[in-house]
Amino acid sequence: MKMVIRILALMFMGVAMGMATEIVDVSAKQAAALLKSKNPPQVIDVRTKGEHGSGHLKNAVVIDVKDKGFEAQLAKLDKKKPYLVHCRSGGRSGKAMAVFKKLGFEKIYHMNKGMLSWEKEGLPVEK
Repeated sequence: MKMVIRILALMFMGVAMGMATEIVDVSAKQAAALLKSKNPPQVIDVRTKGEHGSGHLKNAVVIDVKDKGFEAQLAKLDKKKPYLVHCRSGGRSGKAMAVFKKLGFEKIYHMNKGMLSWEKEGLPVEK
């Protein structure tokens, strides 16, 4: 009986590990291509509302990583949908990846050099 329990526990762990969050680091150009695809990811801007207001990606949703309710706000999102996450330079969004993993999101695209790289590439910015 103990052997059966061990086998079941190992099988469960294997299934759980298979549901790990897939995080894909992307450049600004790769992010722009994703946003033009047939099924684009939802954009999550983890900067402050003020930063977002000074220029942002089209249709970006602001969820400030420094806000006390950051994790609770993320928890309300559909974890099966893909998301493109960014900040100004990649630091805050990089740290936010741990929260996405903790909450069990399936796929996250991380624009690892943030809005600075987006603007450097001359890509469109909404104001």
